[in-house]
Amino acid sequence: ATILRLERVNCIMADCFIQLVCLIVTISYIPKERDMIAFQNQCIEIVNNHWNELEAELYILAYMLHPEY
Repeated sequence: ATILRLERVNCIMADCFIQLVCLIVTISYIPKERDMIAFQNQCIEIVNNHWNELEAELYILAYMLHPEY
């Protein structure tokens, strides 16, 4: 569903930010079982690397100015 939301013609930066936050929340709900901890840690590392690459302030501003949010 996330990919479909971001492939829309009218997708804006606020939509990207919201989906990134949803992804982070979903990762936090990965079960804390022994075989899943390594997977969760790898997901967190990947998201953190991408988060550090983007200008978060710009995305937060787009989110705050978006009329639907």
